[in-house]
Amino acid sequence: MTRDAFPADLDVLTGLVHEAFPRAGSVSIERASGGHVVVVYRATVDGVRYYLRLAEEPGEDLTTDALVLERLRTLDVCVPGVVAASPSTTTFPRSWMIMAEVPGRSIAQGGTDDEARQAATAAGRDVAVINSVPVAGFGWLQRDGSEQLTAELPSYSEFAGSYLPNPWPGRLSELFGQRQLDVLHALVAGEQDRPLRGGHLVHGDLDVTHIYSDGGRYSGIIGPLADGYREAIRRSAILLGLRQLSRWLSPERGYSLSKPLVQLRVAELSNLIDGKPAHQER
Repeated sequence: MTRDAFPADLDVLTGLVHEAFPRAGSVSIERASGGHVVVVYRATVDGVRYYLRLAEEPGEDLTTDALVLERLRTLDVCVPGVVAASPSTTTFPRSWMIMAEVPGRSIAQGGTDDEARQAATAAGRDVAVINSVPVAGFGWLQRDGSEQLTAELPSYSEFAGSYLPNPWPGRLSELFGQRQLDVLHALVAGEQDRPLRGGHLVHGDLDVTHIYSDGGRYSGIIGPLADGYREAIRRSAILLGLRQLSRWLSPERGYSLSKPLVQLRVAELSNLIDGKPAHQER
């Protein structure tokens, strides 16, 4: 599904912020820098910074995201506080949500090794809590405004094979050798046989740019890892990368086989199949 750019008038967005802060004396708003998928604006209200997020797709209801964030805050997870959220209306045809600013800066932007280590440790604790929240089904969370968290696919078997070419291997045959294709096919088949009945919430794009440190004062611990966790992480990384690559190559996206992003993902998957780090040292 192609993310469509939603042209929002800054004056209209300022009006949305005024709705959330009816007593505000001054409001200014600007497009926040960052990714191309999530649509976020920086709002300054009486000198205090907030962030206004718009739904990426028509019909998506960000009150689901607001409910998730508030639930995580009750579990002491360090996530942004929600000021206001609204489904789409006749006056503004996209759902929106206003969040408080997370203090500090991401560990990708600098800081000492010790500060990064403390922040990453605390983030690991928070991720463990996030991963404990149950979701009905598997795959992308349905943004429907319901308090019951429900994913798009009813079974893990469907999720494990989602976006993969049918019939197999499709365009993947032009990117991988037969040995690697056999490994991938066996891995997917084995994963589809796992008797998993329910999913759990995950952070969809967690990396160091999403982990913030404010003076290096985070606290928290990462719990003990289960036996065989390295192989489980490797298997999960291969399946995630394979589904994403297959989606890029599908008629829906139609990426060229020579596209640098495709070639990078192929190299990463090849390394993981062969038991090497995804990113080889130069």
